[in-house]
Amino acid sequence: MDDRRRYELYAVLSVGLEEDALEALVARLDDIIVNSGGEVLEVKRKGRRRLAYAIHHQNEGYDIVYQLTLPAEAPASIERQLRLQEDVLRYLLLRREDLEKAQPAQPEKKGAS
Repeated sequence: MDDRRRYELYAVLSVGLEEDALEALVARLDDIIVNSGGEVLEVKRKGRRRLAYAIHHQNEGYDIVYQLTLPAEAPASIERQLRLQEDVLRYLLLRREDLEKAQPAQPEKKGAS
């Protein structure tokens, strides 16, 4: 049985980073996901935006959204590692049941009559 589920990771990164440091942080996020047994399906870089309220004295953030599949035990590990990243201001990891593919119906077996 496949215990992989679809998730969406929304992260707000610090805009005080240089371009190289930002790319390194995104690569580190990719590594965190892959090392936890996940697979990155899609990455959308939303770019800079003004925050509704200051986070760690910053009024702007860089938004990035991941679509991924993860084993059932991986989200706790990923969240723990994201909390340790100083340049990740906020994150939200959601299970997206609406994106999960329904299991195909098993074809009926015809018995000998």
